Amino acid sequence: LAHRVIVAIQIELNDNILPVMSTVPNNAFEAQKLSHYLQLCHACIQFFFVLCQSNDGIHQIRLQIRLSQTDNTSSWSSSSISCMLSILKTALTLGTELEDTKAIDINTEIGDILNRIVEKSICCFKMMLYFVHHQQHYQQTIKCGNTSLLALISGQRNIFLSICHKILSTGASSLFHFSDEVKCDTRLLLEEVMMDEEDEMGNRT
Repeated sequence: LAHRVIVAIQIELNDNILPVMSTVPNNAFEAQKLSHYLQLCHACIQFFFVLCQSNDGIHQIRLQIRLSQTDNTSSWSSSSISCMLSILKTALTLGTELEDTKAIDINTEIGDILNRIVEKSICCFKMMLYFVHHQQHYQQTIKCGNTSLLALISGQRNIFLSICHKILSTGASSLFHFSDEVKCDTRLLLEEVMMDEEDEMGNRT
């Protein structure tokens, strides 16, 4: 059941929500549509956050799921972690474009939802970090290999680092107003990935 829900959410995100979030609205109708899809996006992030609170849930969001096609072929979905990174990247880009273009007056509701999407997404990755630290403690006890945050975002390193730097470099603006806690958590995540990279390089030498 969890797999089916995750697949449905990923399809909705990739086919409908993210494309709308990738376009700056030019009028009030498009702004209202964007606000609606941002609300849906936030609901998806809330679901991922629930999954991140258990070991089984972390396992679920790491999975790529085989999708059956109508022509009897199949393909693999992105992991939910990749979806979350796409959401973060798209939300941050949208916020920047809304401020830069000023095509419409910035809607307070849109700004608030964008902030909540970013904040809840960072909370998801913070829960993943708790999972990693718990696994590392367990693995050291039984003397086996380590799990790392870098391993969880495998293949998405550059996007993850870019997102972290973007959040940390964003000052107070008319749209984004990240709390000190969000920036502190982001810095913690960034430092963790950098340390993981140093450990990997050390293991190769």
